[in-house]
Formats: sequence, C-alpha cells, structure tokens
Amino acid sequence: MKHVKLGDLEVSRIGLGAMGMSFGYTGAGQDDAESIRTIHRALDLGVTFIDTAEIYGPYTNEELVGRALKGRRDQVVVATKFGFVSHVGAGPGSLDSSPANVRAAVEGSLRRLGTDYIDLYYQHRVDPDTPIEDTIGAVAELVGQGKVRHIGLSEAFFLQHSVVLLLAYTESLPGATINAVNTNGHAEGGPATALRAHESNPASLNADQVAEYVWALLDIRSVSAENQREALRANHRRVVRRAYPEAARKLDAARGPDW
Repeated sequence: MKHVKLGDLEVSRIGLGAMGMSFGYTGAGQDDAESIRTIHRALDLGVTFIDTAEIYGPYTNEELVGRALKGRRDQVVVATKFGFVSHVGAGPGSLDSSPANVRAAVEGSLRRLGTDYIDLYYQHRVDPDTPIEDTIGAVAELVGQGKVRHIGLSEAFFLQHSVVLLLAYTESLPGATINAVNTNGHAEGGPATALRAHESNPASLNADQVAEYVWALLDIRSVSAENQREALRANHRRVVRRAYPEAARKLDAARGPDW
C-alpha cells in the first residue's frame, strides 16, 4: 500500500469510508459482523485511514468503527466529523458548529469510537450562523487538550479554507495542522506559496505578500450567488483586518474598503 501526506499526517492512498455500513444505502446496518470483517480485511491489506461521522446512523457508524478497531487503534488514522448534529439544539440533521456544540460533539465521538483522541476531526458542513474562526478556535482548543490531532473541513468554500489557513499561520492555533482541505487550486500555488514558505515563522510574512494572497483568493467566480460572494468577502475582510491590519490597510488603499 502506498502512503501520502496530508500536511504532516500520513495515510494510505486508499482509505475506507464506513458510512454505508450503517447509513444511507439499502441494507445499511443489517450485518455489523460482515462490516467489521470488511474493516479488518481493509486493515490487513494496508488501509490505514478510516472515515466516519456522528451523523451516520446517527451515531451507530462511529460505534461500529469503534468495535472494529478495538485492539488495533494504533494501526489506524481515524477521521470523524461534527456539525451535522446539534447537541445543544434541534438534534440530528441540524447544522451547528457553535463552540458549545463542538465541545459536546467530540465527547460523544470519543466515547463511541472507544478512543481518547481523534486523528482528524473535521467540520461536516459549514454552519452559516457561526463564524468559521469561532468553530476552528473551538477545535483548536481540543487539539491543545490532546483530544484532536488534526483539523479538517468538508465541503466548504475555498475562502473559508483560506480563513482557517490564515488563522493557523497568524494566531498559532495550538497544534493545528490544517489537513484535508481542498481549496479548488486557489491555495496551492501562486500567492499562496508565500504562506506555505513561511509556515514555520508566520511573523516573517510581510503585508504585501498577505495582501497579494488575499486578493487572489477573492476571485470567487466559482460562487454563483452574489449574496454568497459578498458574505464570504465580508468574512475574509474581518479576519484579515484582525490578523494582518497592515495588509488590510494596503488593500483598503489599493482596492477600497470593500475589497
């Protein structure tokens, strides 16, 4: 089995998504013994990456994965997701990535998975009512507590990914290597090279580099609705003004206050 790196997280190139064993498809949840044998066979073949989520079932898929990995936890990178179950509100199927909900969700996932840490913990869907920096700040606290090792995002706009990257690079989120992010190419070349080149020393980034990077990210033609584009721009401006005030001033001068 070949392996690849997601940041500094090494995983097998082929992973196993466990959702269909408990949720979403005809026959799901009808033969847990066969599902556990399937997971064990995947591990025997060299798969080291298993993906689940609290919404799958809900909850039963994490429990299944936990039973399958009993005695083999150290062989596996376990990924699970939060944000599609509101533990402090409307329950399963409700978007909730508030800090209080993140803290409640992780405790349940840890218990069901039978582990004291999650290798990759990622937001299942963006919560439009919670600023992304609040969500990631809450997960970063879990990293600091040793409950989570890596942070990820699922099906998020690339600007939200870039906000997380800026927060990680400028505010030293404790242990927050940002993994499993797909920014549709916007954060993998060109101006983003400045961020990655200075990853070990974010303070060395100058305002011109950050301004160039941010302006490139704001070319969000892939977001079709104008109200969505403006909401994303406003969110990005808020974070940049806080994290890089000098860069924000340069953008204000060059592009006006609504860049």
